Amino acid sequence: MFTIMLGVGTDYSIFLMARYREERVEGHDKAQAVQTSVTWSGESIATSATTVIIAFGAMTISSFTLLRSIGVGLGFGVLIALLVSLTLIPSFILVAGDRIFWPRSGKRFESYAVKARKKRSERPGYFRRAASFSVKRPGLVLGLTLLISIPAIYISLTGVTSYDFTAGLTHAESVDGLAVLEKSFGAGQIGPTQVLVQFPISILTNGNLTQGAQANLENLSWNISSLSNVEKLTGPTRPDGLPVDATNMTGLTAQQRLAILGSIGSDRRTALVTVLFVEEPFTPKSLDTVNQIRRLVTSLQRSDASLAQDTILVGGASASTLDFSNETVSQFNTMRVLTVAAIFLVLLVVLGSYPLAITGILSIGLSITWAYAATLLFFNNVLQSGVLFIIPLVLFLLLYGIGMDYNIFILTRIREEAQKGKETRQAVVDAVDRTGGIITALALILAGALGSLVLSSNRLLEGFGFAIALAVVLDAMVVRTYLVPAIMSVLGQRAWWGPNRLRRVRFDKKSEPPASNP
Repeated sequence: MFTIMLGVGTDYSIFLMARYREERVEGHDKAQAVQTSVTWSGESIATSATTVIIAFGAMTISSFTLLRSIGVGLGFGVLIALLVSLTLIPSFILVAGDRIFWPRSGKRFESYAVKARKKRSERPGYFRRAASFSVKRPGLVLGLTLLISIPAIYISLTGVTSYDFTAGLTHAESVDGLAVLEKSFGAGQIGPTQVLVQFPISILTNGNLTQGAQANLENLSWNISSLSNVEKLTGPTRPDGLPVDATNMTGLTAQQRLAILGSIGSDRRTALVTVLFVEEPFTPKSLDTVNQIRRLVTSLQRSDASLAQDTILVGGASASTLDFSNETVSQFNTMRVLTVAAIFLVLLVVLGSYPLAITGILSIGLSITWAYAATLLFFNNVLQSGVLFIIPLVLFLLLYGIGMDYNIFILTRIREEAQKGKETRQAVVDAVDRTGGIITALALILAGALGSLVLSSNRLLEGFGFAIALAVVLDAMVVRTYLVPAIMSVLGQRAWWGPNRLRRVRFDKKSEPPASNP
């Protein structure tokens, strides 16, 4: 949480100060520069913070305490960062003035401002050239985007994720112990699966298993043991892994009788069947085996009236991981819908345009897809450590929050330039030219802060750090610099179509050239 707050808070403050510097370079006095900065950049920052709070706030609907805590903590943290940026930072600038640019202050700043204006008029910078290229050749930019996106989408949809949270802890004593356990006793011993069978009546009579219990338990045990990933199964009818007649224990060894009675609960009507898998309990195949067992139980209870009276539950390490995954995915799907819908409404109100709101949503989704595909390739094929299943879920919410910052910064600046009377493509070029450098710098700061998580020995943090840092850099340096200008060029004045009451930019029919053909 500290890392995210450091990055977000720094972004807001620097973005505001950068706008102040821009206004001072243009020759405006201190008070006017602060007012303009708060008016325009302040709106961008407030909008950005709102989307971040929405994304983190969506986590509070989770049933998991950890996610709720993260959502509440980050939401309030971003709110505080917003208030500081809009109150303390402007006040500090008014008091300090150009001294905030020390050692380039006083006459040095005046000299810098003259040189900056001259440089901008004589030679266009990288971001202006990039935006101009995209505006003139939108078809090429969109074609390359599609070419990259198709394999990225395929990798994201088909990539294998891991459920083993311990795999990346290379220096932990517990992990070393698990490795010895797996080598000496088999992978299934790490986390056995338990099948709990509760009968309506006692299953013991005179110290022996009843006929009905024997039949039901052995029927269940035989079917489960036939699954390909099951290495060994023990229970009341299989004390040592092999079937025995527990209805008459006089012919069994003392060890077998103890094992049978040890797998029957103190209520005398609950039996425990323990299943060891061939593979580790957290592999996709082991989790699928749990699903197979549950489907098998359902099928047997439908076809066997006697088993239908029993309550059969499947638990253990694999089952718990599977249930956690299913519940998490289900809740995150709800969070995704709520987050996207809420952010879309915020963008629509601020930008006053359907196309721009949709562009903002889809472009950040594209950045997420590219970054996640690269994360899968790097961690699965290069490091061969795997990507935890929860990473793409949390990655979506985090990036639709903090990643939307740069989206909003550029789109609101385009809208500002258009409101000054510039035609759309000129507004795009000027907006990217003015904000490209600072947005890239902010992205690198945030990427550096979050990328530091890669240094962790925890695979979950490594994955988060790599994916988020890469997504932020791609979003700022590729999507905002090339893709957004290309889309705006194709849309032309149609980019400002929206609800009449919310429209912020209006053109006369003859004031805007036709949109570019891709």
